[in-house]
Amino acid sequence: MVDRWFGRVLETIDDEQLWDDTMIIVTSDHGFFLGEHGWVGKPYKAPLYNVLAHTPLMIWHPEYQMEEHTALTAAVDIYSTVLDAFGVADVDRRHSKSLLSLLSGSDDKIREWVLYGYWGSSVNLTDGRYTYLHPCDPEVDSDCYSTQMVNPHSWFTPPDSQPAAESGQYLPYADCPVWRYSAPSYVRNDQPMLFDVKTDPEQLNDRSEDDQSIKERMQRLLQEALSEKDAPENQYDRLDLDSV
Repeated sequence: MVDRWFGRVLETIDDEQLWDDTMIIVTSDHGFFLGEHGWVGKPYKAPLYNVLAHTPLMIWHPEYQMEEHTALTAAVDIYSTVLDAFGVADVDRRHSKSLLSLLSGSDDKIREWVLYGYWGSSVNLTDGRYTYLHPCDPEVDSDCYSTQMVNPHSWFTPPDSQPAAESGQYLPYADCPVWRYSAPSYVRNDQPMLFDVKTDPEQLNDRSEDDQSIKERMQRLLQEALSEKDAPENQYDRLDLDSV
């Protein structure tokens, strides 16, 4: 069904002759296990292998030559990319970085690392060569920050009331107050996992015991990344990490 209707979109662009003045971005929110690592679908407790985390990103821009890029990107970068494409300046980009400099060839990378994960579980990081999956402590609840009282672990309706919720300006990058309340953490991997995706792109060989120095370097990089993003103290407690 997706192939059919995406094909209809492309056919319409052909019919309306829109390729010369239209930017097109194609991506996905997550991948899908088809038996890899013994899992099928988008399982709740599977480690966040690249099968799920490494999502496709294809961009057509009429002003730039299309080619494959290996630079690290994140889903939030689409926001800044669209702003730049429309010539919108003087807007806080938050955590987003524009991809137009990659398309134009003026930059060959925009990020040194990328954080990724599912809310309330492990927090993971890649520097492009290694992927590091850091576990959480399921005994330490996660703090949920939201403008609504939703169930962060399931479908978003119906929401459950949170009598103990607090309201305040808890997020340094948000100008409005939000609700803060706790919800259980859950485990995707019990121990740290480390993969060299250059030599092991299918992530079959966990190197966390064999490459201690690299694991420690990636853990320090994770701490630095959390600090740069102003992660709340609860996140460090949940991950059993020291803040830097």
